[in-house]
Amino acid sequence: MRRRSDGPSSARCAADVAYRVWIAPVNATLGAVTPDTLPPDWTNLRDRWEYTHAARALLQVIALGALVGSILVDTAPVPSRAPETAQQYRAKTHGAVPPRART
Repeated sequence: MRRRSDGPSSARCAADVAYRVWIAPVNATLGAVTPDTLPPDWTNLRDRWEYTHAARALLQVIALGALVGSILVDTAPVPSRAPETAQQYRAKTHGAVPPRART
């Protein structure tokens, strides 16, 4: 049975939301600005833009790590057991000693 992992998609969605909420408005505000027409709070906008980019990068690294981790956990080999012979099963369940091999 496959396990469900929401970590990669959640972190990736959070990074996308951060872009749409904090970075895109700053890009739209400062897109057509020249050095002569800078708004008075441009340093606050620049700092918000820069810190949000750093947070997005961190979220994307977390998403990648969660994705790789979920793949590794999901594809881990299951230890197998060698099948028992019918005689070994009977001896284990009925307490009888299996017959000796003929020589």
